[in-house]
Amino acid sequence: MFKNVMLNASRGDAVYEEDDSVSSLESHVAQLTGHEAGLFCASGTMTNQLAFKASLLTPPASILCDRRSHVFRHEAGGLASHSQVTVYPVQALANKGHHITVEDLEREFVVDDDDVHMAPTRLISLENTLDGTVMPLQEVQAIRRFANENKVLLHLDGARVWNAAIAAGCDLKDITQEFDSVSLCVSKGIGAPIGSVLVGNKGLIKKARHFRKMFGGGWRQAGGLAATAHWCIDNVWPTMKETHALAKIGSVVEGFE
Repeated sequence: MFKNVMLNASRGDAVYEEDDSVSSLESHVAQLTGHEAGLFCASGTMTNQLAFKASLLTPPASILCDRRSHVFRHEAGGLASHSQVTVYPVQALANKGHHITVEDLEREFVVDDDDVHMAPTRLISLENTLDGTVMPLQEVQAIRRFANENKVLLHLDGARVWNAAIAAGCDLKDITQEFDSVSLCVSKGIGAPIGSVLVGNKGLIKKARHFRKMFGGGWRQAGGLAATAHWCIDNVWPTMKETHALAKIGSVVEGFE
């Protein structure tokens, strides 16, 4: 199946936004997530780091994220290297370590009160799922309100947010529209060979596209990869609910529940 999908894909230059298959994937994911635009990249690390860089968090600035999060522990120090921001890792204490809450964020939040010793919080980064746990939608919404009240941005490392939406029994857009930027992996559970898509408003994606080129991430004839990812979203994602049910049965049989 993948062979035919790739054979029928366009072969334009994605750097110049001349590839129809790439543009179609970007628009499709943007629409699914309730955002204006998308950007197809080689990896989730790249889409996360582009989101931070394109947010233009001019130092001194800091980011709050779960201490277990991928952007803090597993992206080679990209936040410090690419965006020159301080990271304040947050420990999930309010609900026995399942996920961070507004209460946890308030403990680490740095207000912008002209204290020259501090790096004010400019962005909160969440991850859903995180270590296999699903953040409740109500908590996401509460953190969105907290971010709005404090005038900071909200990013989602949603590598497996497709799974999170299925597990939470809600629409994907219910989760993703709460964020200013979202990174979604199209390999992993979706099953495409490679790639992640960053979504956000048109201004953020325009900046991210520029930085992607600077990072060496601009790719030319990426249509075959994009077309495959699009096919997987349309054909594999709808089967995910059944896959979750089978996985749950398997965990019971193996004695993990």
